[in-house]
Amino acid sequence: MSKNKVAIVTGAAQGMGEVFAHRLANDGFYVVALDIKDSVSEISDAININGERSSYKILDLSGNFQTIDKSIKDIAKEYGDLEVLINNAGLATGGPSEDVLDKDWILGRSVMLDAVFYTSKSFAKILLKNKKTGAIVNIGSITGMSGWSQRITYGVAKSGVIQLTKILGVEWATKGIRVNAISPGQVETPINEEVFRKGLADRKTFTNRAPLKRFADPAEIAHFVSFLCSKDASYITGQNFVVDGGWNVWGQM
Repeated sequence: MSKNKVAIVTGAAQGMGEVFAHRLANDGFYVVALDIKDSVSEISDAININGERSSYKILDLSGNFQTIDKSIKDIAKEYGDLEVLINNAGLATGGPSEDVLDKDWILGRSVMLDAVFYTSKSFAKILLKNKKTGAIVNIGSITGMSGWSQRITYGVAKSGVIQLTKILGVEWATKGIRVNAISPGQVETPINEEVFRKGLADRKTFTNRAPLKRFADPAEIAHFVSFLCSKDASYITGQNFVVDGGWNVWGQM
């Protein structure tokens, strides 16, 4: 089966990834939704209500490069020309830094940083081999831009994603592959709900901290993802766009 304009979305089973998958399908992409959760199949089914516009694959992004590389190659072989990659998968990690377990540090880094490089590398190699152009959008976070207490695994991983975006954006610019990042503030997602449930943050405090006095709807982030994947963003690469309701620029508490 061959499709045009194939977009891959990682962490597509819920939250922002689910919304990104729907938005890109509406933009005309054939979306391949990736997640470790079996429920990602339901996301693909929902997209396909209006016609065959999506498929899914179960993928553990904490695995090694060979596993990820094979999955990306299989997608290209099965569905056609790759054009967009959204590196969205994340984990709700947090707690006192001195208590972080080795396994949690390794897992968080593997999923939220290493896998971003591995998927990007595999995606880019296919495009370069076929002499195609494309766009990568990495989901960073404002947590990766400053010293957030008790978020060391998440913050370090997201900081790495932002730097990775800059390097790849510069390195692949002349090769027709644009690489950008979006660093959201507080978004209504299951991961944030998990953070609140664990007592790592307080919803009311976070709501009041942002000048816009609310959390973002995932669709608001999806609008920007859509833009960065479009021809309208053809002169933009290597950038980290902060979409946080004014959180970072407001110096008060």
